[in-house]
Amino acid sequence: MTIILENLFTSIIIVIVITIVIIRLSSRNTKEQKSQDDFPNDARAQKKQAEKEYRKQWYGIAISHLSESDDEYALISNKENIYKLPVASDYSSYQEPLIDNERIKKFVEWAKNIKSTSGNSNLFDLMDHNCEIIAPEPTINGSFELLTDGGFFCEDFDAYGFEINRFNSTFNFEFDNKTWVNLLTEPNLFDWLNLVRRYDYIWDPDDEAGGYFTYYLKDNGAEFIPMKGDVWDYWDSENQGVNISELVNIEVIDEISYEDKIFMINEEDFMFSKKEKDHLITLLMASYKPSLLNAIRNQIE
Repeated sequence: MTIILENLFTSIIIVIVITIVIIRLSSRNTKEQKSQDDFPNDARAQKKQAEKEYRKQWYGIAISHLSESDDEYALISNKENIYKLPVASDYSSYQEPLIDNERIKKFVEWAKNIKSTSGNSNLFDLMDHNCEIIAPEPTINGSFELLTDGGFFCEDFDAYGFEINRFNSTFNFEFDNKTWVNLLTEPNLFDWLNLVRRYDYIWDPDDEAGGYFTYYLKDNGAEFIPMKGDVWDYWDSENQGVNISELVNIEVIDEISYEDKIFMINEEDFMFSKKEKDHLITLLMASYKPSLLNAIRNQIE
């Protein structure tokens, strides 16, 4: 009888211990699950949370931002530095150079003395029957302006704004002979924006990263001057897709470089110096203007 009671007591103890262990494990799992719900660890949940916070931030600025009519706006506006978008050039005003008989005569005399890089061919002789030119990619030194929309998030107020990044960069691009003539005569009467917007990062990203950044207010275009601290303490860009920056201006800052480039003319290689630019323009025009090529041939004959 005593043995039976001891076994029963032991069984009861074991059941109690097992029950306590199960309760504690269940409680721990519940807490861990709650922790995971409160602080999501997976990448998708973190992304959704970030997007939620981002929308909340920009919704807030949309309903409570300062405008030019507010007194505080004058305190953060440097009206001595107003940004205005560049005025679009009238590219239709570009005209090709006029090649008269005198210029053709000078070209022919010049061509008689121009040898290929191998020294085996004379430009004058090559043009007697044809003028097929494969032009190289020119080296272009450009001045760029990138605009990024955003806002200034301050302690007492928020305001819409934008960032302008100015930088210089060198790039190469392939052009046909007619565009080459445009670039050699009026490089800033060529629609660079239309060209560059079709491609991503034709400039050096390091040049962009090392650019000169200035920040402006949306309403009046004045430079943003914080009441205290640095502009970076307040600025945040507004993501509007894959690319948040828009190219708003590009200008050629040097003459188009071609002196170290190879021009293939009727399957022969030629190089030209800077002082030969006018003759190079005539040569390129002859490759796509049959009337000009015939006029040159008449001089040769």
